[in-house]
Amino acid sequence: MTSPTKLLTFLDSVFINCIRFAIPVFFCIAGWWGPYIFNLDMILCLLIALACFFIGISFISLFRKLVQINIDEIPVSILIFYFLIYSFLCHTLLMGIPILIIFVGMLAGHHWVTKIIRKKTHSESIDFEIFRVSLFTAVMIGLFSLLSSFYIVFNIHISPILDQLIISTNQIEKPILVMLLICCSAVISLMQFLATKLLMYYEVKSYKKQHQLF
Repeated sequence: MTSPTKLLTFLDSVFINCIRFAIPVFFCIAGWWGPYIFNLDMILCLLIALACFFIGISFISLFRKLVQINIDEIPVSILIFYFLIYSFLCHTLLMGIPILIIFVGMLAGHHWVTKIIRKKTHSESIDFEIFRVSLFTAVMIGLFSLLSSFYIVFNIHISPILDQLIISTNQIEKPILVMLLICCSAVISLMQFLATKLLMYYEVKSYKKQHQLF
């Protein structure tokens, strides 16, 4: 098995498992943020989140047929919902720092380009789809970055990491701070756009080389 094939197989496996565990992850996020908003103890929040995760596992075990769906048949609206679930998860894991969402965006790009290749979409349409998906992922990570920026600018304490950023930026004038945070969000969005776009083009090139689809 060649290196590109191994990568694509790995990404397929990750994507399928993300779809399977989307509901437990959603339960877990809700179980974490619900108690956290009410200032409950961190350990208690973690225990509730884990309990909700296992409730989610039980849920998908009971409705196994809903989980074993053809991933190419999942509606775009559901895929966007799953994208938001894992974006919130990554946002939560780093306590408000959105950098991990880049990997969610790349995974979304992988799924979409694989889907359009299976449909043997025309090359010009593929270029448009790659741009569209890359732009979508860039906008989404930009929104999460701006959300974190909002917390910093208005001194909203939601995590220890953001609390440290709030403390370290207290001496910066608000207009300058806002501009800096907007620039940071723009840079992260550009990173996401390029990462998604390059991965999708890499996959198209690999499929062309191995299967001569186009």
